[in-house]
Amino acid sequence: MPAVTCPGIEAQLSEHVTWRLVSGSLNEYGAQVVLSCSPGYYLEGRRLLQCHANGTWSVGEQRPRCRVISCGSLSFPPNGNKIGTLTVYGATAIFTCNSGYTLVGSHVRECLANGLWSGPETRCLAGHCGSPDPIVNGHISGDGFSYRDTVVYQCNPGFRLVGTSVRICLQDHKWSGHTPVCVPITCGHPGNPAHGLTNGSEFNLNDVVNFTCSPGYLLQGASRAQCRSNGQWSSPLPTCRVVNCSDPGLVENAVRHEHQSLPEGFEYGVTVVYQCKRGFYLLGSSALTCTANGLWDRSLPKCLVISCGHPGVPANAILTGDLFTYGAVVHYSCRGSRSLVGNSSRTCQEDSHWSGALPHCTGNNPGFCGDPGTPAHGSRLGEEFKAKSLLRFSCEMGYQLRGSAERTCLLNGSWSGQQPVCEAVSCGNPGTPAHGRIVSSDGMLFSSSVVYTCWDGYRTSGLTTRHCTANGTWTGTAPDCTLISCGDPGTLANGIQFGTDFTFNKTVSYQCNPGYTMEPATSPTIRCTKDSAWNHSKPTCKAITCGQPPPVQDGKVEGTDFRWGASISYSCTHGFQLSQPAILSCEGRGVWRGEVPQCLPVFCGDPGTPAEGRLSGKSFTYRSEVFFQCKSPFLLVGSSRRVCQADGTWSGVQPTCIDPAHNTCPDPGTP
Repeated sequence: MPAVTCPGIEAQLSEHVTWRLVSGSLNEYGAQVVLSCSPGYYLEGRRLLQCHANGTWSVGEQRPRCRVISCGSLSFPPNGNKIGTLTVYGATAIFTCNSGYTLVGSHVRECLANGLWSGPETRCLAGHCGSPDPIVNGHISGDGFSYRDTVVYQCNPGFRLVGTSVRICLQDHKWSGHTPVCVPITCGHPGNPAHGLTNGSEFNLNDVVNFTCSPGYLLQGASRAQCRSNGQWSSPLPTCRVVNCSDPGLVENAVRHEHQSLPEGFEYGVTVVYQCKRGFYLLGSSALTCTANGLWDRSLPKCLVISCGHPGVPANAILTGDLFTYGAVVHYSCRGSRSLVGNSSRTCQEDSHWSGALPHCTGNNPGFCGDPGTPAHGSRLGEEFKAKSLLRFSCEMGYQLRGSAERTCLLNGSWSGQQPVCEAVSCGNPGTPAHGRIVSSDGMLFSSSVVYTCWDGYRTSGLTTRHCTANGTWTGTAPDCTLISCGDPGTLANGIQFGTDFTFNKTVSYQCNPGYTMEPATSPTIRCTKDSAWNHSKPTCKAITCGQPPPVQDGKVEGTDFRWGASISYSCTHGFQLSQPAILSCEGRGVWRGEVPQCLPVFCGDPGTPAEGRLSGKSFTYRSEVFFQCKSPFLLVGSSRRVCQADGTWSGVQPTCIDPAHNTCPDPGTP
């Protein structure tokens, strides 16, 4: 009987199925064949085939076949992308990271024959740029050096930034732009105003220059300028306009002569002269000069009417006329049958003297002369009036004799010579002192007095009254009226003083430096009063400080300098990150300026769900936990619990769900 044989085993098998004879002879009755799959596939159906006596293989109802192994789906890495949707054996997934993130792990992962993806888990980490270049005369704010983090360059006071102040960490791990530089802020010399001077030798940031005008010129514009952060002076160069004095006015009974007549007024240095009209004499100074402060150097003079005084009346004579001023005429006549000897009329002249001489009347009896009289303020020696009698005349101290000091009675009954007169000594015009005026005067003759006073804002240490003496001079000297000064009130600590004139009615103003506030704020200006004292004390400059910066939950303040102009930043505790780069500056009157950030938990992103598995947990931020489970009968390979860590990554290894029926190693065979 012939041996039973079965059809060729290859014809019975599907694609990717391999076989191996384990007993008997191939294709003969009793032969046993073990089936397996090519790598990457797993078997469905009988594993052991036997050649039956009826010449068939024991394949059963369903022919054994090989199915391709699946590795499960791969999730997209946070901040990255995945190319490739197949998850079966031989499939590949290509990973890329978003701009600014660096790929750590496998760039390409392949589904292996064991049902696992090749290589380590792919992660996209923020790029790191390293410490930014330092800046001389400045500082850097910001402590994050990862992708998209920013740092801010700031210059120290007195310097300005050239270049970009903000640099960003780019995806190529380099800081954007170029390192800026801090250069000194300078405005340069502002120049000198015409007829003026610029005072100051430093022209850098916050330096102040003061502008002054030459004597006789008035400043128009700002008297000071400060160098600003834009390299420009805070105000333009002022102009110096020549000082004009107001019209000094006219003097009654005087003519004014101007050395210079300008339509715009009386400029600095101009002199006006007053000349009294005929019949008047000058009391005070005839010339007034316009000074640098816009005031005339002296008060206006007065023109007083010329008076010759009482002309006197001889004995036995009658005086007709009661006006004794310039141009007035008086007439003399004798009583009874007496005859007038001398001038019958006299006129008051411009020199304050009566014309001619005092006449006299003849005697009643032959051989006698009439009584010649005794001059006022004088004395007479001799009382006989007969012929050949001699009379001598003299004057009191302060008076001088005009006429004949000796007179003789002639045979014809008349006196020889001219009737003497005792005229008061004249001391002349006492003048007006600079910055003063005459309060009262009773003339310029012996025993007269003149009283002076100084202008407001001026004072004198000398006498203010002068008397006309017998020798024709005024006592003392005209008072020296000096301008009242309150003295330098002193500079202000942490401030600037404006004003260098400390005399009467002048003001000195103060301004505090940036970062300081004035106390009291209402008293920046002080004024010099007539008692040589400032009207109140100068203010003080108090440093401006900001209070504690606003708190940030899960964050802390970086920086301890809360003075005006200082800056602080924030940092977050472990596992938290700033919502934005934040720098707050102490500005204004002690207020923090800038947007306060938030400290947000680090975000790890969706870790992904394995194929044939499920994920428990909806939060993907710092300290959040997620749990993985596989559907039955799949087994979980990897971490069943993962925690979001402070560095933005998940702990453990991303799990995979595999079929337990296909997790054995293929038969290695028997050598």
